[in-house]
Amino acid sequence: MKQFNFSGVVGWDVMPSDVRTFLQEANGDEVELLISSPGGFVSHGLEIFNMVRNYTGHVTAVLSGYAMSMASYIPLAADKIVVEDNAVFMMHNVHGGVFGDHNYILKYGKETAALSKLLAMAYVRHTGKPMEEIQTLMDEETYFYGSEIVAEGFADELLETE
Repeated sequence: MKQFNFSGVVGWDVMPSDVRTFLQEANGDEVELLISSPGGFVSHGLEIFNMVRNYTGHVTAVLSGYAMSMASYIPLAADKIVVEDNAVFMMHNVHGGVFGDHNYILKYGKETAALSKLLAMAYVRHTGKPMEEIQTLMDEETYFYGSEIVAEGFADELLETE
């Protein structure tokens, strides 16, 4: 099995081109993504999510530290999600910054709300939770720890250590 160390900020330390090269070299073999990331840029995260989702081989995502923001979304594209017993999972609405008049600011708010809903749909598909519940969790910037991640349906298996 080939492993990709997905460590650091999405779109800064972990680039779509890195993931693309890794998956191309894996050539359909089973792969494991070792994820420890505080999150990062939505544009890069969406591209990585789609590469993982469309990969022809089996993908296991292992949450081995922080899986926050975009790094909680990307593993949902994997075939299986495994969580270390001390991992941290955080989900929230899309963040960003804007400068401009009220029209531009209001437009940007609509765009980030639409992007947040795109992310929410993946959480809904994976957990089976209703959209309203997922949106509330995202509105509140919710954290889950270790076994809670599995219990809440965001991962499939817990790796427990002594």
